[in-house]
Amino acid sequence: MSPTPGSDRPAGWIGLATVVAFAAGTVWRWLHITQFHDPRRYVYSDMADYISLAKRMAVAGHTPTVTDVTHPPGVTAIFAFFYRHDPSLEWLVWFQFAVAAVVPLVVGALGWVAFDRTTARLAVVLSSLYFPFVDYGGYFLSEVYVMLAVPATLALYLLATRCRSTPRVVACGLLAGGAFSGALALKLLALPAILGFGAFHWLFSRGAPRRVKTIALGALLLGALPGATVLSRRCTVANEGRFCLVSNKSAADFLLGHYGRIRGISWRSPDGQRLFRYSSPSAHQRYAVQVEVPFAFTDGASNLHAASKWIRDHPIEALVLSVEHVYDLFIGSLPWPSFETEYWVGAEEAHFLFIVFVLLPALCLCLDSIRRQGLRGFVGGEAMLVLSPILGVIAAVFIATGEPRYRVPFDGLFILVAIQFYRSFGRVRS
Repeated sequence: MSPTPGSDRPAGWIGLATVVAFAAGTVWRWLHITQFHDPRRYVYSDMADYISLAKRMAVAGHTPTVTDVTHPPGVTAIFAFFYRHDPSLEWLVWFQFAVAAVVPLVVGALGWVAFDRTTARLAVVLSSLYFPFVDYGGYFLSEVYVMLAVPATLALYLLATRCRSTPRVVACGLLAGGAFSGALALKLLALPAILGFGAFHWLFSRGAPRRVKTIALGALLLGALPGATVLSRRCTVANEGRFCLVSNKSAADFLLGHYGRIRGISWRSPDGQRLFRYSSPSAHQRYAVQVEVPFAFTDGASNLHAASKWIRDHPIEALVLSVEHVYDLFIGSLPWPSFETEYWVGAEEAHFLFIVFVLLPALCLCLDSIRRQGLRGFVGGEAMLVLSPILGVIAAVFIATGEPRYRVPFDGLFILVAIQFYRSFGRVRS
Protein backbone atom coordinates (compact mmCIF):
# COMPACT_ATOMS: atom_id res chain seq x y z
CA MET A 1 0.00 0.00 0.00
CA SER A 2 2.91 2.42 0.41
CA PRO A 3 3.82 4.72 -2.47
CA THR A 4 6.59 3.80 -4.83
CA PRO A 5 9.86 4.31 -2.94
CA GLY A 6 12.73 6.26 -4.36
CA SER A 7 10.72 8.59 -6.60
CA ASP A 8 11.36 12.23 -5.81
CA ARG A 9 9.31 14.30 -8.25
CA PRO A 10 6.10 15.57 -6.65
CA ALA A 11 3.14 16.43 -8.86
CA GLY A 12 3.04 20.12 -9.74
CA TRP A 13 -0.20 20.75 -7.90
CA ILE A 14 1.37 19.57 -4.66
CA GLY A 15 4.02 22.27 -4.81
CA LEU A 16 1.41 24.96 -5.39
CA ALA A 17 -0.82 23.58 -2.64
CA THR A 18 2.15 23.57 -0.26
CA VAL A 19 2.90 27.25 -0.84
CA VAL A 20 -0.76 28.29 -0.61
CA ALA A 21 -1.46 26.21 2.51
CA PHE A 22 1.68 27.36 4.30
CA ALA A 23 0.91 30.99 3.51
CA ALA A 24 -2.70 30.58 4.63
CA GLY A 25 -1.61 28.79 7.80
CA THR A 26 0.90 31.52 8.60
CA VAL A 27 -1.73 34.25 8.22
CA TRP A 28 -4.14 32.18 10.32
CA ARG A 29 -1.53 31.85 13.06
CA TRP A 30 -0.81 35.58 12.96
CA LEU A 31 -4.50 36.43 13.34
CA HIS A 32 -5.16 33.77 15.96
CA ILE A 33 -2.14 34.31 18.19
CA THR A 34 -1.60 38.06 17.93
CA GLN A 35 -5.18 39.25 17.45
CA PHE A 36 -8.04 36.88 18.30
CA HIS A 37 -6.46 34.62 20.91
CA ASP A 38 -3.70 36.67 22.50
CA PRO A 39 -2.18 34.32 25.13
CA ARG A 40 -1.97 37.21 27.59
CA ARG A 41 -5.75 36.96 27.95
CA TYR A 42 -5.59 33.30 29.00
CA VAL A 43 -3.24 33.36 31.98
CA TYR A 44 -4.74 30.92 34.48
CA SER A 45 -4.05 27.40 35.80
CA ASP A 46 -0.83 26.03 34.25
CA MET A 47 -0.35 29.20 32.21
CA ALA A 48 -0.44 31.29 35.38
CA ASP A 49 2.08 28.96 37.05
CA TYR A 50 4.49 29.35 34.13
CA ILE A 51 4.20 33.13 34.01
CA SER A 52 4.45 33.50 37.79
CA LEU A 53 7.64 31.44 37.86
CA ALA A 54 9.00 33.30 34.83
CA LYS A 55 8.58 36.61 36.65
CA ARG A 56 10.50 35.24 39.64
CA MET A 57 13.23 33.87 37.37
CA ALA A 58 13.54 37.24 35.67
CA VAL A 59 14.74 38.80 38.95
CA ALA A 60 18.52 39.00 39.09
CA GLY A 61 20.03 36.46 41.47
CA HIS A 62 16.94 34.26 41.65
CA THR A 63 17.73 30.85 43.15
CA PRO A 64 15.23 28.05 42.36
CA THR A 65 13.49 26.47 45.34
CA VAL A 66 11.68 23.18 45.70
CA THR A 67 8.42 24.68 44.41
CA ASP A 68 10.17 26.19 41.38
CA VAL A 69 11.06 22.84 39.81
CA THR A 70 7.60 21.29 39.62
CA HIS A 71 7.76 21.77 35.83
CA PRO A 72 10.65 21.54 33.37
CA PRO A 73 12.44 24.89 33.16
CA GLY A 74 12.69 25.35 29.41
CA VAL A 75 9.50 27.26 28.72
CA THR A 76 9.74 29.37 31.88
CA ALA A 77 13.30 30.33 30.91
CA ILE A 78 11.99 31.52 27.54
CA PHE A 79 9.17 33.45 29.22
CA ALA A 80 11.57 34.95 31.77
CA PHE A 81 13.92 36.14 29.02
CA PHE A 82 11.13 37.98 27.24
CA TYR A 83 9.64 39.33 30.47
CA ARG A 84 13.01 40.71 31.50
CA HIS A 85 13.25 42.71 28.29
CA ASP A 86 9.55 43.42 27.74
CA PRO A 87 7.22 43.20 30.76
CA SER A 88 4.20 43.59 28.45
CA LEU A 89 5.12 40.20 26.87
CA GLU A 90 4.18 41.51 23.44
CA TRP A 91 7.43 40.24 21.95
CA LEU A 92 6.80 36.84 23.54
CA VAL A 93 3.45 36.69 21.75
CA TRP A 94 5.19 37.39 18.44
CA PHE A 95 7.82 34.80 19.24
CA GLN A 96 5.15 32.17 19.85
CA PHE A 97 3.62 33.11 16.50
CA ALA A 98 7.00 32.57 14.84
CA VAL A 99 7.45 29.17 16.51
CA ALA A 100 3.94 28.07 15.53
CA ALA A 101 4.58 29.25 11.95
CA VAL A 102 7.74 27.14 11.63
CA VAL A 103 6.18 23.92 12.99
CA PRO A 104 4.73 22.77 9.60
CA LEU A 105 8.14 23.16 7.96
CA VAL A 106 9.81 21.01 10.62
CA VAL A 107 7.11 18.32 10.33
CA GLY A 108 7.68 18.47 6.57
CA ALA A 109 11.44 18.08 7.07
CA LEU A 110 10.83 14.92 9.10
CA GLY A 111 8.55 13.65 6.34
CA TRP A 112 11.25 14.27 3.76
CA VAL A 113 13.93 12.40 5.72
CA ALA A 114 11.66 9.54 6.78
CA PHE A 115 9.73 9.12 3.50
CA ASP A 116 10.19 11.44 0.50
CA ARG A 117 9.59 14.92 -0.86
CA THR A 118 5.93 14.39 -1.73
CA THR A 119 5.12 13.29 1.81
CA ALA A 120 7.08 16.30 3.10
CA ARG A 121 5.03 18.74 1.04
CA LEU A 122 1.73 17.13 1.93
CA ALA A 123 2.77 17.21 5.59
CA VAL A 124 3.37 20.96 5.33
CA VAL A 125 -0.12 21.36 3.86
CA LEU A 126 -1.88 19.40 6.59
CA SER A 127 0.23 20.74 9.46
CA SER A 128 -0.35 24.31 8.29
CA LEU A 129 -4.12 23.82 8.51
CA TYR A 130 -4.25 21.62 11.62
CA PHE A 131 -6.08 23.61 14.30
CA PRO A 132 -4.19 22.38 17.42
CA PHE A 133 -0.88 23.43 15.81
CA VAL A 134 -2.38 26.91 15.54
CA ASP A 135 -4.34 27.02 18.78
CA TYR A 136 -1.59 26.09 21.24
CA GLY A 137 0.38 29.12 20.12
CA GLY A 138 -2.34 31.12 21.85
CA TYR A 139 -1.43 29.79 25.31
CA PHE A 140 1.63 30.25 27.46
CA LEU A 141 2.29 26.51 27.55
CA SER A 142 5.19 24.30 26.51
CA GLU A 143 3.24 22.41 23.85
CA VAL A 144 3.87 24.78 20.94
CA TYR A 145 7.62 24.55 21.57
CA VAL A 146 7.54 20.75 21.91
CA MET A 147 5.75 20.60 18.53
CA LEU A 148 8.92 22.08 17.08
CA ALA A 149 11.58 20.35 19.18
CA VAL A 150 10.41 16.75 18.81
CA PRO A 151 10.19 16.47 14.99
CA ALA A 152 13.40 18.51 14.71
CA THR A 153 15.21 15.98 16.92
CA LEU A 154 13.84 13.00 15.01
CA ALA A 155 14.66 14.55 11.63
CA LEU A 156 18.24 15.36 12.65
CA TYR A 157 18.74 11.87 14.03
CA LEU A 158 17.45 10.18 10.88
CA LEU A 159 19.58 12.53 8.80
CA ALA A 160 22.59 11.40 10.83
CA THR A 161 21.90 7.77 9.96
CA ARG A 162 21.75 8.67 6.25
CA CYS A 163 25.12 10.45 6.19
CA ARG A 164 27.90 8.73 4.25
CA SER A 165 30.88 9.76 6.35
CA THR A 166 31.51 9.21 10.02
CA PRO A 167 32.22 12.89 10.82
CA ARG A 168 28.88 13.87 9.31
CA VAL A 169 27.09 11.13 11.24
CA VAL A 170 28.65 12.41 14.45
CA ALA A 171 27.91 16.06 13.66
CA CYS A 172 24.24 15.47 12.85
CA GLY A 173 23.91 13.13 15.83
CA LEU A 174 25.32 15.78 18.16
CA LEU A 175 22.89 18.34 16.75
CA ALA A 176 20.07 15.87 17.34
CA GLY A 177 21.29 15.43 20.91
CA GLY A 178 21.24 19.18 21.46
CA ALA A 179 17.68 19.34 20.16
CA PHE A 180 16.84 16.38 22.41
CA SER A 181 18.08 18.18 25.51
CA GLY A 182 16.04 21.21 24.46
CA ALA A 183 12.93 19.07 24.12
CA LEU A 184 13.66 17.50 27.51
CA ALA A 185 13.90 20.96 29.08
CA LEU A 186 10.42 21.67 27.73
CA LYS A 187 8.58 18.43 28.53
CA LEU A 188 9.63 15.31 30.39
CA LEU A 189 7.57 13.25 27.92
CA ALA A 190 10.34 13.88 25.40
CA LEU A 191 12.59 11.51 27.35
CA PRO A 192 10.70 8.21 26.81
CA ALA A 193 9.53 9.32 23.37
CA ILE A 194 12.92 10.15 21.86
CA LEU A 195 14.91 7.49 23.71
CA GLY A 196 12.31 4.96 22.61
CA PHE A 197 12.65 6.17 19.03
CA GLY A 198 16.43 5.83 19.12
CA ALA A 199 16.28 2.36 20.64
CA PHE A 200 13.60 1.23 18.19
CA HIS A 201 15.62 2.49 15.23
CA TRP A 202 18.78 0.76 16.45
CA LEU A 203 17.01 -2.54 17.06
CA PHE A 204 14.63 -2.87 14.13
CA SER A 205 15.05 -0.26 11.41
CA ARG A 206 16.26 -1.39 8.01
CA GLY A 207 18.58 0.60 5.77
CA ALA A 208 21.43 2.04 7.80
CA PRO A 209 24.24 -0.35 8.81
CA ARG A 210 24.40 -1.26 12.49
CA ARG A 211 27.72 0.56 12.80
CA VAL A 212 26.22 3.83 11.53
CA LYS A 213 23.18 3.43 13.79
CA THR A 214 25.44 2.86 16.78
CA ILE A 215 27.50 5.96 16.05
CA ALA A 216 24.39 8.08 15.50
CA LEU A 217 22.74 6.88 18.70
CA GLY A 218 25.93 7.42 20.67
CA ALA A 219 26.26 10.94 19.26
CA LEU A 220 22.62 11.66 20.14
CA LEU A 221 23.20 10.65 23.75
CA LEU A 222 26.50 12.50 23.92
CA GLY A 223 24.95 15.64 22.50
CA ALA A 224 22.13 15.50 25.03
CA LEU A 225 24.42 14.81 28.01
CA PRO A 226 25.56 18.38 28.80
CA GLY A 227 22.02 19.77 28.77
CA ALA A 228 20.63 16.84 30.73
CA THR A 229 23.40 17.23 33.31
CA VAL A 230 22.63 20.92 33.81
CA LEU A 231 18.91 20.20 34.07
CA SER A 232 19.45 17.40 36.57
CA ARG A 233 21.83 19.42 38.74
CA ARG A 234 19.47 22.39 38.81
CA CYS A 235 16.48 20.23 39.73
CA THR A 236 18.31 18.17 42.37
CA VAL A 237 19.78 21.20 44.14
CA ALA A 238 16.42 22.99 44.19
CA ASN A 239 14.75 19.77 45.34
CA GLU A 240 16.75 19.89 48.57
CA GLY A 241 19.26 17.30 47.42
CA ARG A 242 16.74 14.67 46.34
CA PHE A 243 17.58 13.56 42.81
CA CYS A 244 15.29 14.63 40.00
CA LEU A 245 16.09 14.76 36.31
CA VAL A 246 14.06 17.74 35.10
CA SER A 247 11.19 18.32 37.52
CA ASN A 248 10.03 16.92 40.85
CA LYS A 249 6.33 16.33 40.22
CA SER A 250 6.48 12.89 38.61
CA ALA A 251 5.50 11.16 41.87
CA ALA A 252 2.59 13.57 42.32
CA ASP A 253 1.40 12.81 38.77
CA PHE A 254 1.64 9.11 39.57
CA LEU A 255 -0.57 9.61 42.62
CA LEU A 256 -3.00 11.82 40.70
CA GLY A 257 -3.54 9.02 38.21
CA HIS A 258 -3.77 6.21 40.76
CA TYR A 259 -5.81 7.31 43.74
CA GLY A 260 -9.27 6.30 42.67
CA ARG A 261 -11.93 7.90 40.49
CA ILE A 262 -11.09 11.45 41.47
CA ARG A 263 -11.10 14.80 39.73
CA GLY A 264 -7.99 16.04 41.50
CA ILE A 265 -5.92 16.24 44.66
CA SER A 266 -5.12 18.99 47.12
CA TRP A 267 -1.64 18.59 48.62
CA ARG A 268 -1.30 20.34 51.98
CA SER A 269 2.14 20.43 53.54
CA PRO A 270 2.38 19.19 57.16
CA ASP A 271 2.91 22.74 58.40
CA GLY A 272 -0.24 23.82 56.58
CA GLN A 273 1.59 26.67 54.87
CA ARG A 274 1.64 25.37 51.30
CA LEU A 275 -1.35 24.12 49.35
CA PHE A 276 -1.14 22.78 45.80
CA ARG A 277 -4.30 21.84 43.99
CA TYR A 278 -4.08 20.00 40.68
CA SER A 279 -6.44 17.94 38.61
CA SER A 280 -6.22 16.01 35.39
CA PRO A 281 -8.31 17.73 32.69
CA SER A 282 -9.50 14.33 31.50
CA ALA A 283 -10.60 13.28 35.00
CA HIS A 284 -12.13 16.74 35.49
CA GLN A 285 -14.46 16.00 32.57
CA ARG A 286 -15.48 12.69 34.08
CA TYR A 287 -15.36 12.77 37.88
CA ALA A 288 -16.40 15.20 40.63
CA VAL A 289 -14.48 14.08 43.74
CA GLN A 290 -11.55 16.21 44.97
CA VAL A 291 -9.46 14.66 47.77
CA GLU A 292 -6.83 16.11 50.08
CA VAL A 293 -3.61 14.48 51.27
CA PRO A 294 -1.54 15.57 54.31
CA PHE A 295 1.84 15.93 52.63
CA ALA A 296 3.54 18.28 50.22
CA PHE A 297 3.12 18.17 46.46
CA THR A 298 6.90 17.96 46.18
CA ASP A 299 7.24 15.12 48.71
CA GLY A 300 8.08 12.38 46.25
CA ALA A 301 8.42 9.61 48.84
CA SER A 302 4.99 10.26 50.35
CA ASN A 303 3.35 10.49 46.93
CA LEU A 304 4.92 7.22 45.82
CA HIS A 305 3.96 5.50 49.08
CA ALA A 306 0.32 6.63 48.88
CA ALA A 307 0.01 5.62 45.22
CA SER A 308 1.71 2.26 45.76
CA LYS A 309 -0.53 1.48 48.73
CA TRP A 310 -3.66 2.34 46.75
CA ILE A 311 -2.51 0.16 43.84
CA ARG A 312 -1.81 -2.78 46.17
CA ASP A 313 -5.27 -2.41 47.69
CA HIS A 314 -7.02 -1.91 44.32
CA PRO A 315 -4.93 -3.70 41.64
CA ILE A 316 -7.74 -4.19 39.10
CA GLU A 317 -9.00 -0.63 39.48
CA ALA A 318 -5.43 0.66 39.08
CA LEU A 319 -4.98 -1.27 35.85
CA VAL A 320 -8.29 0.01 34.48
CA LEU A 321 -7.36 3.59 35.38
CA SER A 322 -4.01 3.19 33.60
CA VAL A 323 -5.75 1.96 30.47
CA GLU A 324 -8.19 4.85 30.85
CA HIS A 325 -5.24 7.27 30.75
CA VAL A 326 -4.15 5.83 27.40
CA TYR A 327 -7.75 6.02 26.16
CA ASP A 328 -7.86 9.68 27.19
CA LEU A 329 -4.62 10.34 25.34
CA PHE A 330 -6.28 9.52 22.03
CA ILE A 331 -10.07 9.67 22.09
CA GLY A 332 -11.45 9.52 25.64
CA SER A 333 -11.46 13.21 26.53
CA LEU A 334 -11.46 16.66 24.96
CA PRO A 335 -8.32 18.78 24.64
CA TRP A 336 -7.58 21.23 27.44
CA PRO A 337 -7.55 24.20 27.71
CA SER A 338 -9.40 24.87 24.46
CA PHE A 339 -12.51 22.88 25.35
CA GLU A 340 -13.37 25.33 28.13
CA THR A 341 -12.83 28.52 26.10
CA GLU A 342 -14.85 30.23 23.37
CA TYR A 343 -12.82 28.18 20.87
CA TRP A 344 -14.29 24.89 22.11
CA VAL A 345 -16.11 24.24 18.83
CA GLY A 346 -12.94 24.38 16.75
CA ALA A 347 -11.03 22.35 19.32
CA GLU A 348 -13.63 19.60 19.44
CA GLU A 349 -14.02 19.57 15.66
CA ALA A 350 -10.25 19.19 15.26
CA HIS A 351 -10.26 16.41 17.86
CA PHE A 352 -12.93 14.44 16.01
CA LEU A 353 -11.36 15.08 12.61
CA PHE A 354 -8.04 13.82 13.94
CA ILE A 355 -9.62 10.58 15.12
CA VAL A 356 -11.44 9.90 11.84
CA PHE A 357 -9.07 11.27 9.20
CA VAL A 358 -5.63 10.94 10.81
CA LEU A 359 -5.54 8.38 13.63
CA LEU A 360 -7.79 5.78 11.99
CA PRO A 361 -6.04 5.91 8.56
CA ALA A 362 -2.64 5.69 10.25
CA LEU A 363 -3.75 2.58 12.14
CA CYS A 364 -5.25 1.10 8.96
CA LEU A 365 -1.94 1.55 7.16
CA CYS A 366 -0.17 -0.22 10.03
CA LEU A 367 -2.59 -3.14 9.95
CA ASP A 368 -2.30 -3.44 6.17
CA SER A 369 1.50 -3.37 6.43
CA ILE A 370 1.37 -6.22 8.94
CA ARG A 371 -0.93 -8.16 6.59
CA ARG A 372 1.35 -7.67 3.59
CA GLN A 373 4.81 -7.77 5.15
CA GLY A 374 4.28 -9.68 8.36
CA LEU A 375 5.00 -8.32 11.81
CA ARG A 376 8.77 -8.35 11.33
CA GLY A 377 8.53 -6.42 8.08
CA PHE A 378 6.18 -3.87 9.59
CA VAL A 379 8.35 -3.32 12.66
CA GLY A 380 11.34 -2.65 10.42
CA GLY A 381 9.45 -0.22 8.18
CA GLU A 382 9.24 3.56 8.08
CA ALA A 383 5.67 3.83 9.36
CA MET A 384 6.35 2.04 12.63
CA LEU A 385 9.63 3.91 13.05
CA VAL A 386 7.89 7.28 12.71
CA LEU A 387 5.20 6.24 15.18
CA SER A 388 7.62 4.65 17.68
CA PRO A 389 7.93 7.78 19.89
CA ILE A 390 4.23 7.34 20.67
CA LEU A 391 5.07 4.11 22.48
CA GLY A 392 7.10 6.09 24.99
CA VAL A 393 4.26 8.58 25.43
CA ILE A 394 1.81 5.73 25.99
CA ALA A 395 4.08 4.19 28.62
CA ALA A 396 4.38 7.53 30.43
CA VAL A 397 0.64 8.23 30.57
CA PHE A 398 -0.05 4.63 31.58
CA ILE A 399 2.05 5.31 34.66
CA ALA A 400 0.80 8.83 35.34
CA THR A 401 -2.21 10.57 33.74
CA GLY A 402 -3.37 11.01 30.17
CA GLU A 403 -4.96 13.79 28.13
CA PRO A 404 -4.94 14.86 24.45
CA ARG A 405 -2.62 17.79 25.23
CA TYR A 406 0.21 15.32 25.82
CA ARG A 407 -0.37 13.75 22.40
CA VAL A 408 -0.86 16.87 20.27
CA PRO A 409 2.87 17.72 19.93
CA PHE A 410 3.30 14.26 18.39
CA ASP A 411 0.33 14.52 16.03
CA GLY A 412 2.67 15.38 13.18
CA LEU A 413 3.89 11.76 13.33
CA PHE A 414 0.36 10.46 12.80
CA ILE A 415 -0.12 12.97 10.00
CA LEU A 416 2.93 11.61 8.19
CA VAL A 417 1.73 8.02 8.40
CA ALA A 418 -1.84 8.98 7.45
CA ILE A 419 -0.44 10.65 4.33
CA GLN A 420 1.10 7.33 3.33
CA PHE A 421 -2.34 5.77 3.67
CA TYR A 422 -3.98 8.37 1.43
CA ARG A 423 -1.17 8.23 -1.11
CA SER A 424 -1.69 4.51 -1.48
CA PHE A 425 -5.24 5.21 -2.64
CA GLY A 426 -4.67 8.49 -4.48
CA ARG A 427 -1.75 7.09 -6.48
CA VAL A 428 0.24 10.25 -5.93
CA ARG A 429 3.73 9.46 -7.20
CA SER A 430 6.72 11.16 -5.72
